[in-house]
Amino acid sequence: MITIITKEVNESTLIVFWQFILKGLDELSVVTNPILSLEMLVIRLIYLKDMPSYEAVLDLLNKNNSNQPQENAIDSDNIELNLNEKNEKNNISKNQIKNTTQTKLEPTSLNPKKLTEDINLVSISSFEDLIKLSSEKKEVELTYDLKKNVNLIKFSEGKIDISLNENLGKNFVRNLSEKLLEWTGKRWVITLSKEVGQNTFSERQSINSMQMLEQEKKKEVYKKFKSIFSDGELVKVSKED
Repeated sequence: MITIITKEVNESTLIVFWQFILKGLDELSVVTNPILSLEMLVIRLIYLKDMPSYEAVLDLLNKNNSNQPQENAIDSDNIELNLNEKNEKNNISKNQIKNTTQTKLEPTSLNPKKLTEDINLVSISSFEDLIKLSSEKKEVELTYDLKKNVNLIKFSEGKIDISLNENLGKNFVRNLSEKLLEWTGKRWVITLSKEVGQNTFSERQSINSMQMLEQEKKKEVYKKFKSIFSDGELVKVSKED
């Protein structure tokens, strides 16, 4: 399919598309939701298809100029009409592209004003609060990734920096961004970095449990317990609520 398409696409089209794609790639690094920017790029490329090419206009003029004078008088009106139609169509396409570029897509279901009226928004001040809220909201997949696959670098209100992890779900960043907007009414910036982050939440919990277990084994209660039940073993320690 790609081979067939390449035979039908001329170089000028490829050059224009290449320039628009480069511009679109630059925008991906500055927007909160890269998916929206990617969709916007596709919309731009679709509109480019209907824009008349400069070469086509020149060919039309040269063809009509080579006809007889009488026919030229008649055809000149047609050329002018055709050019006016093309220019009008070109202006419409440009205006559509301009309006599309300047308009920020806002999912109606995630409008902060609507959310403020419909539900009680919450404040998330720590990564642990985020995990707890995700669990309460029954977001199973998101909660699993937050606990098992997120190596946190830095957390602050409105911004989360995490280390790259190939085990993260492919839609993790998008889902987390949408849920944070829904829960807090604010847009959060989520960045993926090559910097080494902390251990995952589950790993830190496991380390803390082992430390608590070792500390309890050093206390007199455990020693008395072992003197009575020599084959007994302490396997778990938990804090009282």
